[in-house]
Amino acid sequence: MNNKEMEAALKVLDILNFKTTEDNVRTFCKCDYLTINKGRDGKDYAWYFDGDGCEAAVSVDTLTELNKDEIEDILA
Repeated sequence: MNNKEMEAALKVLDILNFKTTEDNVRTFCKCDYLTINKGRDGKDYAWYFDGDGCEAAVSVDTLTELNKDEIEDILA
């Protein structure tokens, strides 16, 4: 994970009110809850999805948060 991807991943954790540490990013990545994905628009996104309704995504390039509709259209 490069620096920009880590920054986006940390922002995702912040949005979800999780502790924003690089260790938490690595932990959530290991269990595949937090991933870096290429969206249907060709851009990269940090995306947290745990299957229990907890979800957030951020553009790696702009650090802009996606709303639920954008997540559905671009990533899901």
